[in-house]
Amino acid sequence: MISIYRYTITIPKNDNLITIEIHDGARFLRAGMQGGEYSIWAIVDTEAALVPHHFYIIGTGTECGDVSISQYLGTIESLNGTYAYHIFNGGNTIQ
Repeated sequence: MISIYRYTITIPKNDNLITIEIHDGARFLRAGMQGGEYSIWAIVDTEAALVPHHFYIIGTGTECGDVSISQYLGTIESLNGTYAYHIFNGGNTIQ
């Protein structure tokens, strides 16, 4: 079944990269906040296997390397608005 899924993500403390299990072939829509949780939304085939998928989470003013080659998904502000995190699709392999 094709559906829109929300995946909850965490902001890493010492690294710009996170890996979460996502349905293979997902088409990412955006990153944002819902119910106080950092999230990524994607159109997925719910019958597809779950595979590891990487995301770069870059804080404003921090080293980001060359994420310009990655799909930008959005910017999420922390709950108190002090920090902004920019989310990039890192794909199934680390660049």
